[in-house]
Amino acid sequence: MPKTVLFVRNYNSFRGGHLKILDCLEHVRSSPAYSARLYVTSESSADHPWKDHPSLVSELDLDEADVLVLGGSAWRFVPDGIEETVPVVNLVQGMRHADSSHRKHAYLQRRALRLCVSDEVKAEIEATGLVNGLVRVMATALDAGAFPEPSPPNGKVFIAGQKARQVAADLARLLTEAGIEVDCAIERCPREEFLARMAAAEIAVVLPLKREGFFLPALEAMLLQRAVVCPDCVGNRGFCIDGETCLVPDYDAPSVAAAVQRLLADAPLRDKVRDGGRRAALARSVEQERLDFLSALNSLGPRNVIITGLPRSGTTLSCHLLNKLENVVALHEPMPIRRLKGLDETRFVEDTVAFFERQRRMIREEGRALSKTQDGKVPMNPLADKDAEGVRQRQLNGKTLEITNVTSENFDLCIKHPTLFTARLHQLRPHFDCYALVRNPLSVLLSWRDSGMPIAAGKSGAIETLHPDFAERLATMTDVVDRQIALIDFFFAQYRDHIPANVIKYEDVIASGGRELARIAPAAVNLDEPLSSRNRRAIGEDPEAVRIAERLLKSDSACWDFYRREDVEQLLA
Repeated sequence: MPKTVLFVRNYNSFRGGHLKILDCLEHVRSSPAYSARLYVTSESSADHPWKDHPSLVSELDLDEADVLVLGGSAWRFVPDGIEETVPVVNLVQGMRHADSSHRKHAYLQRRALRLCVSDEVKAEIEATGLVNGLVRVMATALDAGAFPEPSPPNGKVFIAGQKARQVAADLARLLTEAGIEVDCAIERCPREEFLARMAAAEIAVVLPLKREGFFLPALEAMLLQRAVVCPDCVGNRGFCIDGETCLVPDYDAPSVAAAVQRLLADAPLRDKVRDGGRRAALARSVEQERLDFLSALNSLGPRNVIITGLPRSGTTLSCHLLNKLENVVALHEPMPIRRLKGLDETRFVEDTVAFFERQRRMIREEGRALSKTQDGKVPMNPLADKDAEGVRQRQLNGKTLEITNVTSENFDLCIKHPTLFTARLHQLRPHFDCYALVRNPLSVLLSWRDSGMPIAAGKSGAIETLHPDFAERLATMTDVVDRQIALIDFFFAQYRDHIPANVIKYEDVIASGGRELARIAPAAVNLDEPLSSRNRRAIGEDPEAVRIAERLLKSDSACWDFYRREDVEQLLA
């Protein structure tokens, strides 16, 4: 069953930040892992922008919420201490939280994950020393497809002056006296009208408050391919770059007027900032904003965690170690891979969400869960050492994990599948906390050779089924080692492209006695297991080790984004 994310909002009058609430609601609605609810307080104006939203509810039912999303002032509409029972995401869109004279300031001491709309907001609130909880940044963006067609160059200037009416009025007068056509918007108007008026001008002057958390109108003007003039407001420094994406004059009417006249007189500069602004705006993708917001939700307990990695890179060992922790359960390849391979993206994610829920219910009610096991536990290694015939036998003998370490409803549940989850990583990443285990690529290649798995022959059914272009490339290769090196590249490229910050090295897990797994489950910081590396196990045993290493070292593989070639050479020394 999807987690319920309850937004609590109070609305008095329209501000740009309300658009971002609509965006965040849609981010939640896009994920099968979550269900969105929106409660607008009884103190709110009746003309709030969400009155027809499908997520709107009429009653504040906190018992229904798995996660609360609160704005800066919405804290006063929920009970004191609610964060002790329901995790809170505090969406911080302005600088007033850092102002000790503002009522929002005191709320920084309430425990929450704070999601800021800019690096500048994050820095400001952290500087107070009051923040209780983690602080993250969401890459704020706008949907470029939702904007009107801009007009061709016409010398006209649009002034967005609702937040600085006197400066706007003085600026309009100075420009009009200079013979420049001006459209000055001082009174608030519907957003469609605002954007249409902006699109009808060649130059857009957008006037913020002196201190803003982000300032969307500047980004809107850049998306509309207008040459932009925007004074500094702190929160716009990440995309308002003077002379590159816009002009950033001093904040007074004469200085802003001079910047406008400079753009009108200098066509190359006007084209430069217009094109630079457009590139800067397009670089902020809605997809990345969605990932950032959902990632914040995914990080809140009880978490559903995806563990993947190269086969033979320590994924099973990691599950074994995580199962030593209180209120952490790690399942070893419990899902029916053959059935899941053929599902489309939506159905696959929905089935994965449902599988997590079924296992949670089974753990709560029966004290067990589905998992490949050895004598009721996930072993350190699914393969035994070589027997007298040189064969490594599988030492798994069960399909149920007996669970004795769960004492709270709020436990983290991890599910590990190396090839299936790697092949589907781009689909899983928005909806779950995802981590990947990697290992020295030569050690992986040598371990594959005697594993008895399909990958020993350079094959991977899940990857080939879900990535037909890669399968066609693999099919052209007759040599097993060539195919295996291509698979190494595929695995590492998936982790580099989708979860580069969540990649864990086998070598670090071993060297730390398991503490490196605190990146997945914080309680692992107390692990101190006697672990030893098996990276050199096959070097002396496999007569092909040197030849395979030479071929790997010559490859242009994504593995070199994580390991140095010297790391491979040192294994041979």
